[in-house]
Amino acid sequence: MKSMTLAGLVLVGLIPVAADAAPASIKFAFPAPPRSLVNKWSFAPWVKEVNAASGGTLAIKIIAGPTLGNFRNIYPRTIKGVTDISFGVHGPMGKQFRKTSVGLLPYESNNTLEAAAALWSVYEQGLIADEYKGVKVLGLFNFPHSALHSKGTNIKSAKDLKGMKIAVNAPMNARIVVALGGTPVTMTPPQVYQSASRGLVNGFLIAWTAVGPFKLAEVSKYHLDVDSFGGGTAFVVMNPKSFAGLPAQARKAIDDRSGMIFSRRLGKSNIKIGGFFRGLTTKKKGHVFNRLSASETASWKKKLAPLTADWLKRVPNGANILKAYRATVLKVRAEK
Repeated sequence: MKSMTLAGLVLVGLIPVAADAAPASIKFAFPAPPRSLVNKWSFAPWVKEVNAASGGTLAIKIIAGPTLGNFRNIYPRTIKGVTDISFGVHGPMGKQFRKTSVGLLPYESNNTLEAAAALWSVYEQGLIADEYKGVKVLGLFNFPHSALHSKGTNIKSAKDLKGMKIAVNAPMNARIVVALGGTPVTMTPPQVYQSASRGLVNGFLIAWTAVGPFKLAEVSKYHLDVDSFGGGTAFVVMNPKSFAGLPAQARKAIDDRSGMIFSRRLGKSNIKIGGFFRGLTTKKKGHVFNRLSASETASWKKKLAPLTADWLKRVPNGANILKAYRATVLKVRAEK
């Protein structure tokens, strides 16, 4: 026994490893306001579960607001290691995620669960993976279908959009507005409030999940819910070096709760969040809610069909991406 080395004694358990070793601390950047229900109902519970599953080896801390980055730069900042994990939206990054924009195509999914599962599926199949070099992707999802909101125009048809300046946060949404006769103005969600209050835009195309955190009900009165408009796509990514430097149990805790499981979870929670904020707005006095008539819906589908055809022409391997996306949507739709 005397001949055993110190390392050998540790291995057989005669000298215990310190049980109170400090957990690895990593930052989770959340550029939106801390009060956001996307934080409270989606990410905070996930972080709590991952930390618990790590057995004390990991301490993920959510840092909300623009401290670590904003929606325009949080992705490259994750690659550079400014933050270890980040949530962000693809829209402000323009053409970098052309393939991922399949999730923005109108009339392809009915809800965020279908969209999130389909988006992760095409990533997992390698069809859009080349757009995510430099990061470890933990989850992909969509926000609820965008609705049209306006302070001064009761939008019921495409003719009501003519001449209107509409704030958008993604290239595909800009194309939708153009196809319907409006003029898109690209900006991030935090910029919409000031632009709408100052009259720089006449309305905005954005999901209900953004209406609450950014107080957009204060600068709108009329709301048009449009079923099956592609909601904004979003991501949760991690710096690969940050992940590789974690203890094995911490890495497993993250991996076991990422991917399709995490994406579907985010899809489900966004259905709930979108309904919550729409419900709050319905209780406010003076707000008017509309839906397209059957004939107007048919007209919009016809006007927007060229967007999908154009997307297929512009995006490399677009036909296979859309085929795989649609297959997953139908699979999720068929679930009981």
